[in-house]
Amino acid sequence: MKQSFVNLHHHDEYSIRDGLGTVGDLIPVLQSHGSSYCAITNHGSIGGWVKQYSACGDAGIKPIFGMEGYVNNYRGDDPDERKKNRSNNHLILLAKNETGFYNIIRIHNDAQLNGFYYKPRINHEAIQKWGEGIIGSSACFAGEISTLLMAGNDEEAERVYKLYRDSFDEFYIELTMIEMYDQIRLNEMLIQFAQRMGAPIIVSTDAHYIYPEHCETHDLLLLIKSRKTILDKIENPEEVWQFDARNLYYRFAPEMWDLWRDGFTIPSKRDPSKTLRVKYESDVFTEDVMREAMLNTVRIAVSCENIELDSSLKLPQLYDDGERILRAKAITGLQKRGLDGIPEYEERLAFELDMICKKDYADYFLVVDKITQDAVEKFGEFATGYGRGCFHPTTRVVMGDGMTKFIPDVGVGDIVVSHDGSKQEVLDTFEYDVDEDLIEIETDDGRIVRCTPDHKIFAWVDGEMTEKRADELEDGDDIVEAA
Repeated sequence: MKQSFVNLHHHDEYSIRDGLGTVGDLIPVLQSHGSSYCAITNHGSIGGWVKQYSACGDAGIKPIFGMEGYVNNYRGDDPDERKKNRSNNHLILLAKNETGFYNIIRIHNDAQLNGFYYKPRINHEAIQKWGEGIIGSSACFAGEISTLLMAGNDEEAERVYKLYRDSFDEFYIELTMIEMYDQIRLNEMLIQFAQRMGAPIIVSTDAHYIYPEHCETHDLLLLIKSRKTILDKIENPEEVWQFDARNLYYRFAPEMWDLWRDGFTIPSKRDPSKTLRVKYESDVFTEDVMREAMLNTVRIAVSCENIELDSSLKLPQLYDDGERILRAKAITGLQKRGLDGIPEYEERLAFELDMICKKDYADYFLVVDKITQDAVEKFGEFATGYGRGCFHPTTRVVMGDGMTKFIPDVGVGDIVVSHDGSKQEVLDTFEYDVDEDLIEIETDDGRIVRCTPDHKIFAWVDGEMTEKRADELEDGDDIVEAA
């Protein structure tokens, strides 16, 4: 089946607390629609590329590696200027070939290391330096060119377009098809701008989830992102940020045409109890424009090269014969525990070792063993394993019934009160002889709490509960009463 549209703008779970769904969820949907391509463009992140490559390879679908970058040119250290320049614009980057693949990585890493301010932000200098092999687009409502056009700054929009056009292998003006009234007018402005500049156009869905029924779940995700609740949304809607756009689900060609032709409903400004139907089709956004924008997405998908990744396991090799050494260490450990000679233990160990070596993980276990042994040599036997962060036996624990017990009297199955007030069942207990200095914490009611210096203590800092090491507590800290 010949494709007439490929969505080149999609977010999954690597757009943290903004995208919903995984590439594993998307692949069967693409297959059911006969799609041969999978493009994912997460906010400021390329973290999902390996997962995307693996899922697409298993399904016989070509992965198109991309990112929706945050753009901001200010990289100074002045606090006031940084606050003035906190906002950013969006930009789509797609890897046309292997050169573009690695250049997106360079742009991404530069944003993380040198441009991070609340978000990893790329700048024009990085784009000009590493634009080769990349196909770019103007992105969504928050795109740089879109923002400039809406502000009436056409001259600057033209300058930015020329910069992107000259930096990338290809650069497209992106028309976003979503259910948002302001996007209708913006798309017309973008079409007229593209025609004036002789720029090619594409159309996208800017999908943040896969299915229409995930719209409300995505709203909850945004509430979590902004640390708000459903009650906040009901009682103080003006203080709760939510997308103006609705139904940002993954659309295919027929749904794109339906949205363009039939439109969507919005509340009437005159009478909110009534709705109005609006649509993208117009004298500016014509059928020819729509068809060209859709076909360009296919041209891009076809032109992007198949990029092969080396997905083989890579681990440091401490020994030339790692498998033999791992087996010897494991057998020695069995003997130390007095379990050698017992068939079920020896058979189980043989099975585990065979599986570890078959999967080429012998070096991994040996590296972890080396780290553990180095930690013990440097910091002592209590530097690893259970027991880090211990309370003294005289410490009392609040039980589920409100009474208290000394720690040694607490047993498996008892209900204790946690730091957040919830009641938790004790699943296991441990007791150690610790040969190190203890910290004494005196509370304002005269109680003494004794624990190891690295024990985590919950305390209120600037109105938020946070963990602090016992030896980092200061006079006046408001600690949470829990053990």
